[in-house]
Amino acid sequence: MRRVVDDIGENALACTVRCPICEGIGRRSLNDLTTCHHCEGTGKVTEPGRLESARLLFKVAGLLEPGVAISVTQNVNTVVVENLPTLEDVILANLVSGER
Repeated sequence: MRRVVDDIGENALACTVRCPICEGIGRRSLNDLTTCHHCEGTGKVTEPGRLESARLLFKVAGLLEPGVAISVTQNVNTVVVENLPTLEDVILANLVSGER
């Protein structure tokens, strides 16, 4: 079961992929030295995670009820909080206990 949760978690995460416009070369073409506007010359872009996988993770963890919207806020400041369970621990605990 852990493998399934890991796979769903991977699908929910954003990842870096080869730019679909310049095919990873960072320019419009091999002969054109103009920088690719999509990846800004890096040859890579960030592809967002899959929303359905994120919803499934939250639902299994008991953090999402039917009809409830997810709101994600990203803050720049970092706060260290100790002794909190990871999302994976919460999900696995709910799967084992049968809670949903």
